[in-house]
Amino acid sequence: MKLVLIILLLLSIHDSSSLVDSLSIQHRGVRLSMLSSNSKKISMVVEPLLNKITSSITRSTSLVSSFINNIDTKLISLTSSSSSSSSSSSYRLQSTTSLSLSKRDIVDNIINDKKLIKRWITGLSLGALGTLWILSGNGWFTLGFLITSLIAQYEYYSMVEATGISPAKKIGILSSILCYVAAAMVPQYHELVMPLSVTMLMLWLLIFKKTSSTISEISTSLLGMFYIGYLPSFWVRLRSLNAMKSVRLPFFLRDRIFVKGNSELFTLGAIITWWTWTSIVCNDVGAYFIGKKFGKNKLSEISSAAGAASPNKTIQGALGGFASCMLFSTIGAYLMSWPYWALTGASYGLFISFLALVGDLTASMMKRDAKVKDSGNILPGHGGLLDRIDSYMLAGPAAFYFFTAVLPCVKNIMKAKKVVKII
Repeated sequence: MKLVLIILLLLSIHDSSSLVDSLSIQHRGVRLSMLSSNSKKISMVVEPLLNKITSSITRSTSLVSSFINNIDTKLISLTSSSSSSSSSSSYRLQSTTSLSLSKRDIVDNIINDKKLIKRWITGLSLGALGTLWILSGNGWFTLGFLITSLIAQYEYYSMVEATGISPAKKIGILSSILCYVAAAMVPQYHELVMPLSVTMLMLWLLIFKKTSSTISEISTSLLGMFYIGYLPSFWVRLRSLNAMKSVRLPFFLRDRIFVKGNSELFTLGAIITWWTWTSIVCNDVGAYFIGKKFGKNKLSEISSAAGAASPNKTIQGALGGFASCMLFSTIGAYLMSWPYWALTGASYGLFISFLALVGDLTASMMKRDAKVKDSGNILPGHGGLLDRIDSYMLAGPAAFYFFTAVLPCVKNIMKAKKVVKII
């Protein structure tokens, strides 16, 4: 400690000497200016004095510099002797730093685990509620889906307004109500609701708005009606399928589930809806855990737009979600006695999981454009309702037409083959 104080004192002396050097240079400048002004008398007096001062400063500077060189040699010897102690102190500092980092990692892991637990609790609660919802009957299922879609539509319009665009919210909400009512009560006229809604939208924009609407306002209004109103309403039509045919259920459930007085609660449409929704859940869960464990290649390697919409998604996660959905759908195809159940079940699972991924990425593009992380905060750990049902939007029409068009076509092919064999 004393040695450090001596060094600091000497450095201050050295700095003062440099200051004096600068002052001497300034005095020389003054001397030259005085000579140039023909002040010979003053120069004769000042010049010898300045020479004496300069010589004395030079001698003192040389003495101080030699003393500093001696100090430097002593410091080098001290540094070499204390290298082992400094290495041990640096090791202690490094271990302390690593310990603090490990504590920070533990805290981050605890926070992430709490978030994961919250997501699991919310997800399981939604799963139980969704099961009761599906088995509650066509009327309650339609009402619950309508309320859910209206909340999701409100979240969508809020994101649109965050970008500075004013969509026609009232017409969008009215269009959604018409879609669900038609799907439940008059399904044969369900496809007419969307053309009617578009006509209503244009009349609204032309009559009730004071200024001409922009393309962005028209397109965002149409997307809200189609994406959140019309497409999910096909789940209501799928749930309304009442033809209960051969289903391979366990013997202890077969007699308890089929209630003769109320055939609306547990129908083929209810089984298909529940199995499809659970398959989409398996897709999300499989994509999350497999992507977290084995995810190395980002989705941006296949599609830059998809990678920009959701940078955390990986190719391995997407494939894991596809495999999980295909497996669960194949089990359902066997239990529901589908024709060529291994082929049709796996194909259906792949198709549904792909559309679920597209629906998820579609919502991610909207949120990224609106510069929000979640569409809302109504669900702890999951964000808004739109964040939770985005995977089901595009899958609704595909599921309905698969069961009403594709499977009957496959059954007809099987019948035709049997007839050919008999002939």
